[in-house]
Amino acid sequence: MAAAAIAASVHVAYLATPLHVDEAGLAMVGRSALSGAGNLLYGSMWIDRPPLLVWLYGSAELMLGSLGIRLLGMIAAVALVMSVAWSVRRIVGARWETVGAILAAPLACSPALSANLTYAELLAAPLVCLCGGLVVPALAVSDHTLRNRTWLAAGAAASTALLLKQSFIDGLALGGIAVMVATPIRGLPQRLASFGAGVCIPVVIVIGAAHATGSSLSSLGYAIAGFRMDAADVLASNAISTSTRAIRMSAGLGASGYLLLIPLTGIGLATSMRHHPRQAACLATWLAASWAGVLGGGYFWTHYMIGAAPVMAVLSTLGMRTLITRTRRTKPHRIHAMLIGSFLAMHAAGVLASMHLTGGQQQEPAVAAGRFVRDRAGPNDTVYVLYARANAAYYAHITPAFPYQWSLMYRTIPNMDHQVSRMLRGCHAPTWIIAWDHPTYYGMDRSGAIRKLVSDRYMRVGTPHGVPILRAIAPHRCT
Repeated sequence: MAAAAIAASVHVAYLATPLHVDEAGLAMVGRSALSGAGNLLYGSMWIDRPPLLVWLYGSAELMLGSLGIRLLGMIAAVALVMSVAWSVRRIVGARWETVGAILAAPLACSPALSANLTYAELLAAPLVCLCGGLVVPALAVSDHTLRNRTWLAAGAAASTALLLKQSFIDGLALGGIAVMVATPIRGLPQRLASFGAGVCIPVVIVIGAAHATGSSLSSLGYAIAGFRMDAADVLASNAISTSTRAIRMSAGLGASGYLLLIPLTGIGLATSMRHHPRQAACLATWLAASWAGVLGGGYFWTHYMIGAAPVMAVLSTLGMRTLITRTRRTKPHRIHAMLIGSFLAMHAAGVLASMHLTGGQQQEPAVAAGRFVRDRAGPNDTVYVLYARANAAYYAHITPAFPYQWSLMYRTIPNMDHQVSRMLRGCHAPTWIIAWDHPTYYGMDRSGAIRKLVSDRYMRVGTPHGVPILRAIAPHRCT
């Protein structure tokens, strides 16, 4: 399909660019998890993400390194376009699947949404779309055997998406409302059982696999949900302002072409409410739940909006069908071409602007710092990024000395000062320190102990791109 090829071609243009922070961090954690070394949830490292996501990144990294991570994103983008086309065929009509694919393709690769990179949202979105394409048409299926299989598959897709990114509640919400409004009423217990069984199957498999690697249920629960609950106060106190959120969203909406889909989505939903109320209830729930996942956190980044791409593309296609079929004075194909042309033009402008203005330049200091260490490190050396820049540690290509690579962990986990001090004075202290942040960032080192340990035990050996690189003055000995 041409639309999928367009999305893939944009990803190909970014295959050689450096990994961003989350991509590199997840690749490191995944590699650690699959290596089996260490006694933490993911080997010698830790992250507040579900195991399925970590294993997926780790597998891609072990096979092809950073290229594997980017290829994973390209495959996910193609899957998103194909899943939207399939869902549009089932919900809107076979004649409109190409339109749905054309609308989905830019959203699956837009640099304005960071969809040209490999974020968890891009991996989970096709599964939610698959769930939507299964349950909405199932409202009118009379074959009970086929219907039960549909509910089972939809539940599995919804929970798998949640196992990739915790904010993807829309599959479960969509499936839950579809179970309730589908007919006949007497089939509700059977529908609920089938959907519930589908939800449980991936969860049980992941828990079983994690347990086989030595992880406890409590450690899994803390990584998936508990840490975010602990971090709620931190996120609330550091939440971005409404104006900043609006600016980021407006930039993403405009440069990606999303802005044009908003009125079409409204028209599509209104059409569904007028002619198919039960279908409209499902689509409205899907839309609301997807945007709740986008906007519900204390942070906001434009790649969160990838989560709403499937439902926006489906509803926009329905809206476009409504506009065209009701046109009397203007030839339908002209409106069709005008709408799609405007959408693609907005997307193309966003792609060109992104490639011209940024490219991989934002990551150059972190990559340069990591590669400076890589080129001078010995086989048993370790590295510590003070405090948080995961791709700097990734490009050092040596073992990280500390399990935490994100700033939220430093602000949330108790006694982090003492953990860092103990690591620096212990026999497993890092050989190299990439001094990305000042020691007092994130409320750390109020006592000055970290600064003293770094000053006494390390010397500066370089400053690539302005990032100080420190090396241990003497090797650390374990007694």
